[in-house]
Amino acid sequence: MKRRQFLKLATGGILAFGSAVNSLSLQTQQKQKRSKVVIVRHKLFYSLPDEKPYWVLDANAVYNALYQMLNEALLKLTDADNITSAWRKFIRQNDVVGIKVNCIAGATLSTSTLLVNAIIASLLFCKHRPEQIVVWDRTCDELKKAGYIIRTSPPGVFCYGTDVVGYRKQLSVFGEVATFVSNIVAQQCNAIINAPVLKTHQIAGITAALKNHFGSINNPNRYHMNRCDPYVADVNCLPDIRSSHRLVICDALRPLCNGGPEDNPKFRWNYGGIIVSADPVAVDYCGVRIIQERRNKLGLGSIRPEPTYIQTASDFKHSLGTCDENQIELIEIDIT
Repeated sequence: MKRRQFLKLATGGILAFGSAVNSLSLQTQQKQKRSKVVIVRHKLFYSLPDEKPYWVLDANAVYNALYQMLNEALLKLTDADNITSAWRKFIRQNDVVGIKVNCIAGATLSTSTLLVNAIIASLLFCKHRPEQIVVWDRTCDELKKAGYIIRTSPPGVFCYGTDVVGYRKQLSVFGEVATFVSNIVAQQCNAIINAPVLKTHQIAGITAALKNHFGSINNPNRYHMNRCDPYVADVNCLPDIRSSHRLVICDALRPLCNGGPEDNPKFRWNYGGIIVSADPVAVDYCGVRIIQERRNKLGLGSIRPEPTYIQTASDFKHSLGTCDENQIELIEIDIT
């Protein structure tokens, strides 16, 4: 289905804006002298022993904490007076919103379902229609294994994989990448909230915001040479992906600091945070620092391999954001 057909099915004929040449988030970012990144941590999570995962806690308590963290982050990120105004910096009232999660590593190392529920609830509070929200990843099977419930028809929020709708038939090319982009991005959603998990990766160095879009194309296996550099940056510059990008909400509740992308509980810890920004490069830069601090504490040395694609993503050719700490305004919030 194309976006118009999708909206007719979901909402009885309501039409969304077409994809803008530049997303609201990029327009907002251009007005700022520095990229703003907000990291919110909550004592509910980081006070736990590292061997005890947060999902053993009461689900309602976890959800409430995440909802508070998200809204605090959005208000600080935008300097808005209320949460509706904050969301409107990135999401228009009738945008079709795709929440791109990361479920490749299974239930214990996927984007938290409760964090995604908090994102949805915050959008609904701002009068966004549930039928104009799609939670998605590569396949329905991966989503189900991560705890998501598949929904391919209204009413309510949609949740399904690209395997339901396929990839755009028109080849998309940028730099060294030639690929087919998920129809969820290319034809259905015009506003993407990137909701990755913070973790190390044995090939790329780390995976967070930028690499999450390897799950938006049909042939990511072709682009893991040379530490995924420049391929991660090139994928994020594909027109459909770049024009629909609005915001990153990174799950850093219980990151992985060694190995990956598969889970290894030995190297997980309760950082207890989320990282929120319009700048995916700045998010990844801050993610590297968080992981490196943990590795230093454990005596693991520098991240290997080095995630050089982050620097590439910031260069003039790609201009996806900044990894210069002097150009990043970092705001850290501790909820106790």
